[in-house]
Amino acid sequence: MISNYFYREMSPWLRYAVVPFLLMFGVSVVNLIGLLLEASGIVGTRVFLDDRLLAPLGFAGSILGLIFTINAVVIVILILVSIPLLVFYRDVRRTLIRFDMLGAIPAISQAAATYLKAAEEVFASDPETYIFIYGHTHNASLKGLGERVVINTGTWLKKLQRVPARFRLLPSVYYPSFRLNYFRISEDEGRIAIDYERIQKAPPRELSLLQRLVARSPKRDALEDIPKKTVVDV
Repeated sequence: MISNYFYREMSPWLRYAVVPFLLMFGVSVVNLIGLLLEASGIVGTRVFLDDRLLAPLGFAGSILGLIFTINAVVIVILILVSIPLLVFYRDVRRTLIRFDMLGAIPAISQAAATYLKAAEEVFASDPETYIFIYGHTHNASLKGLGERVVINTGTWLKKLQRVPARFRLLPSVYYPSFRLNYFRISEDEGRIAIDYERIQKAPPRELSLLQRLVARSPKRDALEDIPKKTVVDV
């Protein structure tokens, strides 16, 4: 909701006024850390203490120095306020993760683990069953359980992948994509052959210029790990 509001619904004038402020705030954090390291003697340089980076800029450097000072005060206040809120934040985060609202999906989600357990029960009760097929979770996969195979058919609906922004203060970007894939099961010389096919389709061009600039590259698509052909001996 925050991402859609910031990148799509917020007034463009306000959005592009906020972006440089947030970027400058991030630079202020780096400047404050440099000052603390030099003042404590951990770093022997005098780059930040002597304003060696800002002095050559003249009047503009003075303005930047004033901004850094104001932001440093704000950062200290935020740190003091955040300490008592940390316990509350961790408790809320645990709740949001439990309801799968933060995109913190493990390698095997709770839903997938439930289906895998059901598959194990079916295989144990019926030795003639070699393939267990399910869907609903929308994440296509093919997993081996000993001599058996568990297949998730996936989805042909548009999916949104959460990608953190390059600058942490900006909202995450949600990359749209299509996963047009399917499994074909057939008989091959007395064995079960499972062929995996994927139809390539370019993702919809829904991201704005700002989203494309600030978003990191999406992670590798897990669908590429599904083998093109799997053979099950019966």
